[in-house]
Amino acid sequence: MLTGGRSASAAEEFIGHVNGFKLGELVGENTAGAGYRNEFFPVAGGYVISVSVGRAVLASTGKDWEKVGIAPTIKASQDNALEVAQVNALRKLAAKAAGPDKTMLEGSAQVLEAQLTPVSTALPLPQYVGVYGVRHITNDDGALIFQREGGPKGKLVAVGPNEFAFAEDPMQRVKFKVAGNNATELELIRGDGSRVVAARNP
Repeated sequence: MLTGGRSASAAEEFIGHVNGFKLGELVGENTAGAGYRNEFFPVAGGYVISVSVGRAVLASTGKDWEKVGIAPTIKASQDNALEVAQVNALRKLAAKAAGPDKTMLEGSAQVLEAQLTPVSTALPLPQYVGVYGVRHITNDDGALIFQREGGPKGKLVAVGPNEFAFAEDPMQRVKFKVAGNNATELELIRGDGSRVVAARNP
């Protein structure tokens, strides 16, 4: 469940039950801390005053969340909380899976995590750019793009010093062989395990 400073009141109660009864993870930031129920009362001069008339208490803890909120079990900024939650879910599913399913789930988690926290590459990205047989590697706005001649383009995400995965197909990888300050060879590893090796064109 995603949480943040705009999670308040009844939403916090639901979050509190999820947390207190261990029904799931809370991913994001601390909630607002708005736990009291208020009512409006008229006062002289045409004004109204808001007065707290009820205090919600969580059955699982016997406490309320007024002014303190509810802390996440996995901290993440609101900007990337969804992706952090997805990585966590994929890893939990992978831990219970086997065979090809496990490999696919682990690969998907690795690529998503690499997009959240970029992996350092052995060479600057422009050093991988080139033509490898019929396969082209280009650099587009700080990301490597793979394209076979006449085929669709695929964005690559670094998952190792010289290893990249396709953002839309985490099971397909590209590994580069490096000599000095340049990539000299490309190995395409397909999802079915088949491989193609191509030297970089002069």
